[in-house]
Amino acid sequence: MPKVYRVGAGQRAVNVVFRQLAAWGRGNVYLHVLTVTGRTSGLDRSVPVDVMKLDGVKYLVAPYGEVNWVRNLRVARKATLRRGSRAQEYEATEVPPADAIRIIREYVRLVPITKNYWNVNADSTNDEVLEDARGHPVFELRTP
Repeated sequence: MPKVYRVGAGQRAVNVVFRQLAAWGRGNVYLHVLTVTGRTSGLDRSVPVDVMKLDGVKYLVAPYGEVNWVRNLRVARKATLRRGSRAQEYEATEVPPADAIRIIREYVRLVPITKNYWNVNADSTNDEVLEDARGHPVFELRTP
């Protein structure tokens, strides 16, 4: 049973550190700051995320499930990714779970810090990854 993501004081502190690392262009190359308009407030919301790049296409994977940035991105359908001084706006399209297997497999291989939030690992079968994918949305990012 995977761990449930909860935003407490400790997680907020970790997010501040990772958001700052991405803003400085530090940390793993896949670490970015995602900024998306809030679905109810209309205000920009920023959170550190890990961006997977496969075959030249960028993807956002939600390792913690249906969190606020996922809900906001579904409504806004566009967001900005920032790393260091570089920022780029993207259009986001949710990837069906069956098409997300390869992306999720790469994600769990490269980002082991989130392993407690998954029922799978890089060696899991496609059927196992597909089942877990239903709770971990994936978005394809394209420049407008």
